[in-house]
Amino acid sequence: MKKEGMNSPFIRDGQEGESRFDREVNITRKEFLRQLPDAIGNLKFDVEGNQVIVKDGDKRVCITVKDEGTESMGALDTPMKAISFAFDGYSEEEIEAFMDNYDENTMRFGGM
Repeated sequence: MKKEGMNSPFIRDGQEGESRFDREVNITRKEFLRQLPDAIGNLKFDVEGNQVIVKDGDKRVCITVKDEGTESMGALDTPMKAISFAFDGYSEEEIEAFMDNYDENTMRFGGM
């Protein structure tokens, strides 16, 4: 449930205690995995194919990374990824803190 006064971009998927957030980014898989430890606050994680399972005590974040082709930016073609975050057991405040840390550690000049 959205709390009064909170400007939350998170999409509820209908299950109690689980929230989901999606975004598209210009990044290679190699760069995504290189940035990941700092981006998730050095929490423990496992990579299983196109999914990353982040372990935070009894809470979990499932990050799914899908190839979305390339995007032309002038003379440069950059790889696009659809990244989906599914939070299990996190409060909205904890999700916002997680995503703020993620953004601070993955933000590049000119955007994500």
